[in-house]
Amino acid sequence: MKQKSTLALIAIATFLSVALNAQPVSNTQLPTAEFVKILPTTQRGVIKVMHAQESEIPVSIKFFTREGEVGHDHVAKNKYEKGFTKKYDVSTIDGKEFWIEVNSSASSVTYRVVPNKDKKTFDAYLEKISYYHTVASNN
Repeated sequence: MKQKSTLALIAIATFLSVALNAQPVSNTQLPTAEFVKILPTTQRGVIKVMHAQESEIPVSIKFFTREGEVGHDHVAKNKYEKGFTKKYDVSTIDGKEFWIEVNSSASSVTYRVVPNKDKKTFDAYLEKISYYHTVASNN
């Protein structure tokens, strides 16, 4: 009986020490898909790419169809303190759909973009997000 009580106390102490040392992760520590959006415009065949974070490396924006890359852009590092919004003319991209990949120091986000029947507006669907985490080394 004494052994069960001792094990129970050890389990409770371990749980409490982990719970007390755990710190919540804030939204500013981890990037989310909310930091990269594909936005509509009122101009025919034009979309906006929003990247709402400053980046320590240049932000790369690539446009793909099923046949491969059809365009790209680079935004200089630290150029915009709180991120940027840029317009892109995508009216020359052939096909029913295409993809936009936005790469930064924190993440890679890919949206599938589908033109609407009016060929003026687009629907963007989040397809993939990858996070890059820096790991410290003791070397």
